Amino acid sequence: AGGARASPEDQRRAQDAFDDAWRRASAVGADAEQAGRDAYVAALATPTAPFAALGGEGGEGGREENKAAALLRQVKAAGVAGSISYASWEVAFWAASVPVCLVAYHQATGQWPDLSDNEDKAYLGAEAFAFVNLARFVVPVRISLALATTPWVQANVVDRFGIGGGGGGSAGGSTGTGCST
Repeated sequence: AGGARASPEDQRRAQDAFDDAWRRASAVGADAEQAGRDAYVAALATPTAPFAALGGEGGEGGREENKAAALLRQVKAAGVAGSISYASWEVAFWAASVPVCLVAYHQATGQWPDLSDNEDKAYLGAEAFAFVNLARFVVPVRISLALATTPWVQANVVDRFGIGGGGGGSAGGSTGTGCST
């Protein structure tokens, strides 16, 4: 078992498993505390490494974090085109989030935020906090979009403008013609 040697990542994953099992057991009237403990112990008994590869046993708890890390490694392996594609999707996501959050604020309060009013600042801060926590759930989607558009970025940006220096950039030598997601 060896729970004392668990990494912080494994401990977070185990806590997520506990929380998830507790919620599910509570919903059906089962012993939530025991279900949570069992899930926590099972998560600690399973090393993180097997979940780093995509196509594992689903996407619950801390596994989403590991899938995102695996996807980011693929973006890095795609070289300059992968980095440009990822940065573009991130900028687009966060730029679009500002008006969405402002409209959501307006819909919830009936007024536009007044940054000179401390109460409005508090509401806006709470909304931003909630949005950032929800945004982490779509990280794999944003990374997948970046990987899907990497060949287009390679052909239409990197190759066209000669970005990335001479000779192929990263160790993977991404050409953009055989990239699959």
